[in-house]
Amino acid sequence: MLTNIDEHTLKALFSSSELPGWNAHHFLSPTFRDEQLKINAQHKFEAAVGIILFYHHHELSVLFIQRTKDNGPHSGQIAFPGGTKENNETLLQAAYREIEEEIGIHPSILHYIAPLSSLYIPVSRFMVYPFVFFCNHLPPIQPNKSEVETTFVYPVRVFFEKEHISSTTIFLNQKEYQVPCFLMDETIIWGATSMIWNECLSILKPLINEQNQSTRSTT
Repeated sequence: MLTNIDEHTLKALFSSSELPGWNAHHFLSPTFRDEQLKINAQHKFEAAVGIILFYHHHELSVLFIQRTKDNGPHSGQIAFPGGTKENNETLLQAAYREIEEEIGIHPSILHYIAPLSSLYIPVSRFMVYPFVFFCNHLPPIQPNKSEVETTFVYPVRVFFEKEHISSTTIFLNQKEYQVPCFLMDETIIWGATSMIWNECLSILKPLINEQNQSTRSTT
């Protein structure tokens, strides 16, 4: 169980860690991604997303959203809150704004920790820039129902358990594909979201190892 982790611990960890980038991304990368990259090699839009780490039931946890079903390329998918950067703002400002617009969390609640590696999404031609945030406890989440179907909260530690690393079948352009994913009960986290999250997990892994060693030494 990840406890006693604060803003300063996370900032120190992320600032001292080299971003693993593709070494972490490729583990959850769909097999068809390379072909899509050849077709849509140039990005057209910039977007920012926020990975929000916080305490839930006294344990470090993470927040995901489910997009509304609107027939778009990411309709109904599990994601981090975020969206398109506007011309008059930085990418970090875009992440703060989108978090507030989509789930009602004011920027003053969030402590900015660090950026992660950008990731290109061929199907929508977005270059996505992830940012990690932390707060001790989230206030009540207020999903914007025009964009967010629902939200999910999971303890960070469960993503290191092998039973939650799986694969699923998706249909794209009338073709069937098996894609790697995180499987949390019936919730499937795949594609760019899983790739981005896996990079974050790679950086958080030393905390998990340290916690496990501490637990073993006290038993």
